[in-house]
Amino acid sequence: MFLVVILVSILDSDSSSSPSFTTIATIAYDESTSDTEWDKFVGALLNSLVFVAVVTVVTFLLVLLFYFRCTCFLKYYMGFSAFLVLGFMGGEIALFLIQVFHIAIDCITYVLLLFNFTIVGVLAVFMSKIPIFLTQSYMVVIGVLTAYWFTMLPEWTTWVLLVAMALYDLAAVLLPVGPLRPSIPLTDPSLLPYHCGLVYVNATIPDITHVVHVVSQFVTPPSTIHRGAKFTIGYCIFRGDSLISWKSKEQDVVSQSSTESEYRDMVITICEIIWL
Repeated sequence: MFLVVILVSILDSDSSSSPSFTTIATIAYDESTSDTEWDKFVGALLNSLVFVAVVTVVTFLLVLLFYFRCTCFLKYYMGFSAFLVLGFMGGEIALFLIQVFHIAIDCITYVLLLFNFTIVGVLAVFMSKIPIFLTQSYMVVIGVLTAYWFTMLPEWTTWVLLVAMALYDLAAVLLPVGPLRPSIPLTDPSLLPYHCGLVYVNATIPDITHVVHVVSQFVTPPSTIHRGAKFTIGYCIFRGDSLISWKSKEQDVVSQSSTESEYRDMVITICEIIWL
């Protein structure tokens, strides 16, 4: 989280680096400063509905593949996802940083560096015989890049999308027609546990990407400690442009879902703000 704050501060300091692009999260409505607050809210709702619909369809497909034991395909899918995050998101942000700091670099050198950075990152995340420091570093990079992507979305779309995904996180498991409901019987310890759930949270909850990648290394022989992995709380509090308080600590209890963990994080952050 702290790295994302630094990245946003650096790139937002230069207005020329502000990106303008269209993604699945903004395909239904592109927010404009001339729009009214109501128009922005309705447009953000449309964007969220489209995004949740796409995530739902993809989740159903992943559950179906997991049901038919297509674990090899799922591993390649996760590797391809990491390749896209490091190669495309990382490459785009690298271009912004090059513009901000006026770094002199030719296209060929840039492409070669980006290609090697991406390939090494995919191998570091999905291969076991890699130094743990390198693996953890790339996991943090993937989490930062994915979290920064949300800051590039319009403000109303970002907030409505976060609320929509939190509600979808609950509905996906608890509702009888939820896309992850059929996968619950498949998560018996005697079967191949956690594949589907790990793929789901890796794609929909970027703030716990690092934890997901760590736990995914123990998918085949999980132990009790891996099934009860704790979340980490983190916050940064600013007064104006000054950082006055920050914290990153493992929670004292094991949360049953990421939403429960986020509520605990919110309560702790609010308590800190009231104390300040």
